Amino acid sequence: MKQIKFLVVAFVLLCLCISGCEQSNILLDAIIMENGGDEIVIDSYVDRILTEDDFSFLEKGMSLEEIEVVAGKKSGTVGSGLISPYYKIDVGILVLIFNSPDSENLAHFIIEYYDGNEKKVDLDDAP
Repeated sequence: MKQIKFLVVAFVLLCLCISGCEQSNILLDAIIMENGGDEIVIDSYVDRILTEDDFSFLEKGMSLEEIEVVAGKKSGTVGSGLISPYYKIDVGILVLIFNSPDSENLAHFIIEYYDGNEKKVDLDDAP
């Protein structure tokens, strides 16, 4: 049954890509399929490009909800085990790292550049 749900979700995503949705700055809402308590969740993806400067407002202890008020909805989530929200920026991705799994206490963020380098920004040290 899980294989069938996976194939249905993959087919829906393929149809969305073929129809050109990924080219048009459309917010793709999460697709949730339930069956007997099992869920498949495909995270939302917001197609837009921000810059590092768009995140100069970040302060230690902020919640994801507070960040989204200023920067908009996150681009998606990344990680395995520890899942972190990220924003696509012009030079790579900006990953938010929280002290709690409920995204309520921002500790720092990491910028992963397209060239493979990364920069960790501790918000205590930020200007």
